[in-house]
Amino acid sequence: MGGCFSSAAKWEDFETEWGKALASEGVSAFHAKDFYALKREFEWYRDAEKDWPRHSAFRDKLTDIIIEYVDEATGFTSDIPLGAGGKAVLRRAYKDSIFKETSFLVHPTR
Repeated sequence: MGGCFSSAAKWEDFETEWGKALASEGVSAFHAKDFYALKREFEWYRDAEKDWPRHSAFRDKLTDIIIEYVDEATGFTSDIPLGAGGKAVLRRAYKDSIFKETSFLVHPTR
């Protein structure tokens, strides 16, 4: 789980540029799982081969937008053994990760 933070003014510019980048590739939303697997909206092929140059250029364009308009970025990851109570475990882990990230933003030295 991750997130980005900026002033309201910079965020408006971020949304504008992000939307333009998505529209330029005919993509409605960026989902890293699909992007890196070249699935769904990212099934980019040229002459029956995966179009890696297009893939890399789009990734770089999105990265440039993040660098330009985002003041802070944060992320959290965890392995979650789901077992029999899978949804409850996942729900708790999700809530815990939100708490940890919010806590870090408020108290970054802890």
